[in-house]
Amino acid sequence: MGERLTAALLARVNTYIRSGDASQVLADEAVAEAVELRRTATADPASGTVTVRYSVLHVLGWFHWCRHTAQSGPAGTADLRKALDCFAVLLLPRPDLVPEQLSAVLSAEARRTPEETGRDGLRLLRELGPDHDRYLLDHAVGLLRTAAPTISDAEARSDSLNALTVALHQRFEWFGNVSDENEAIEAGRAAVTAAVEAGLPARTFLSNLAVYLRGRFQRTSDAGDIDEAVHLGRQAVTGARNLAHLSMLALALRARGEHRASVSDLDEAVEMLKAAVAETGTADSALVKRLGNLVSVQSSRFDLGHDPEDLDHAVTAAQEVLERAGPDHPHRPGIIWTLSDALLHRYERTGDEDSLAAAIDHCRTAPTTPGTSAEAASRLSQLDRLLRLRYLRHEELTDLNQAIAAAEGAVSATPGQASARAGYLSKLAVGLRTRGNRTGSVADLSAAVDAARAAVALQPPRGTDHAGHLSNLASAVFELYDHTGQAALLDEALDAARRSVELTPAGDVTRPGRLLNLGVVLWRRHGVLPAHTGKAELDEAIRVLQASADQVRTDAPGRALMLINLGLARFERFRRDGDSADAQAAIEAHSAAAAVGHAVSAIRFEASRQWGETAPITRQWAAATDGYEVALDTLLLLASLHLSRAGRERVLSADGVMIASDAAAAALQAGRTVDSVRFLEQGRAVLWSQSLHLGTDTTRLARVDSALADRLVRVRDELNSLDGEQ
Repeated sequence: MGERLTAALLARVNTYIRSGDASQVLADEAVAEAVELRRTATADPASGTVTVRYSVLHVLGWFHWCRHTAQSGPAGTADLRKALDCFAVLLLPRPDLVPEQLSAVLSAEARRTPEETGRDGLRLLRELGPDHDRYLLDHAVGLLRTAAPTISDAEARSDSLNALTVALHQRFEWFGNVSDENEAIEAGRAAVTAAVEAGLPARTFLSNLAVYLRGRFQRTSDAGDIDEAVHLGRQAVTGARNLAHLSMLALALRARGEHRASVSDLDEAVEMLKAAVAETGTADSALVKRLGNLVSVQSSRFDLGHDPEDLDHAVTAAQEVLERAGPDHPHRPGIIWTLSDALLHRYERTGDEDSLAAAIDHCRTAPTTPGTSAEAASRLSQLDRLLRLRYLRHEELTDLNQAIAAAEGAVSATPGQASARAGYLSKLAVGLRTRGNRTGSVADLSAAVDAARAAVALQPPRGTDHAGHLSNLASAVFELYDHTGQAALLDEALDAARRSVELTPAGDVTRPGRLLNLGVVLWRRHGVLPAHTGKAELDEAIRVLQASADQVRTDAPGRALMLINLGLARFERFRRDGDSADAQAAIEAHSAAAAVGHAVSAIRFEASRQWGETAPITRQWAAATDGYEVALDTLLLLASLHLSRAGRERVLSADGVMIASDAAAAALQAGRTVDSVRFLEQGRAVLWSQSLHLGTDTTRLARVDSALADRLVRVRDELNSLDGEQ
């Protein structure tokens, strides 16, 4: 695409130079082509290195120069500045590409004082748009990096160093180069030193530096970074009270509190954010963000202390702010979404379905500020997430269909916002994958792959979100392979999964999940490879899956899925090599997965069933009986009444019929005769109770006595509604 856009823009420039037809460079279509070229031409497709090619800068420089000559006034001046910015990058490496009439101007600019150069870097930084404009950002970094250390005035030097910090951190967030993050932090420290030297308050610089240190801590888990962030945050809030700095310190305390399981840090963070929310006026746009931070921190404190009042207070705080803002307040949509988020936190931690239903209702009814497509997209994305959560609980396809429609709406509402659009495309891919797996629709799975590929294409190859989109792509492609058997898809899934892991630093909280994706693809791929190559991939799969399980807490819900796949891979190697150590490791992995108390019931059931089925291979009948016993206990939860009728029927028909007889057989082999009978009775009780609850079709009865049929339906619904009540 970059080559096509370059050629199109060059043709416009040449036509304007030959004919003087200003429409060639002033038309909206021409501007759109230039913006798209700057966005898409930031990566070398062969190496993935993020850099703008000289040919692109040359064409863009001429384009803006032509626009400058074609119009007067502020618009022409702005284009002249953009042309100079492009050619300035080319002046040293490729002076032959710089027009003669601009070389003298650029050479003079190169001789400017450090203060003038620093101001130019600040100007470029302010002109950055949302489309990852690499050449402007690189030029700003270059100017500030050159000027800032040599500015003699301490105040001006501190301002330029702080601007360099912001520019480097922006480049890290866009393109993911860790050296930029590290340099940004060092520049931030230098900015603080310069401000102190000038006798100036350094609160803003301290606060910015604390934010960047907290970000690096979240990526690396380096406790020194978060301790320094808290220390700097405390310095920033000393003296004059600033609610922004107070909120920043609260978030640093939260990060440290979560890392160290420190109740005192979380208590302090909650109190700070309560004060910040209470003191923030309803006209202040920061109110929504601070309220959202309060909700998140109170949820974190619940995770540590399990006090339900934390979740209730988060919901109450959002409701009180909503009442304070009033029905026509411009920030009302954001406050409602935050209330929806607080209800979501309460549902995720307590399973309270009323909270989930209320969250969905609030999200659906929240008004959207006219003309704010980003706001509409955010609301639709939140609705997508909530509806998918309810689908996972009830398995009602209506919820999933509506979630996908909301995700499609979020994508449509962000046509020109590359980063946001990529995130929404990834979420759409998840919904389509879920529906494809539920219904067996290859069309849905193919659409999921298309959406995931589009998300990857929109993000810079080294961007911080790129690894997540790659991992999502790996899952989507793998599941399409599972339904079609196309070997090329398996290769694509492996490539995406490997790149995702390579781009995710050690210590990153998302790394275990990405290792899981890679391990599953390796495990499944080994079976379609020649024996020697397949053996190596299965061995690697086991190492990767073990690493994924080792890098999360033993009670983390996601660990159960990692352990199940590790067990399956170890059992596969046992079948291949006959090493009883692999069989024993498989049994232990499945039993550990079944013991993860917060895991999804379906995953715990599958783990315990695999435990029961694997143990008899090595004649461990007692272990098999234990596994089947857990499976039977979990079956009742799995087929509980919160599932739709179709969901319960699917569970019982697929797994419920044979599990009791398998458990009874294993118990007999283990000499546990009483348990054998108990298992059969337990299985029969599950089936009978579910049969009674599922009820029957009353259509035929209605033909004979419609009143009686209606009464039967009402009574059955009333009985069903009592499920779960104390």
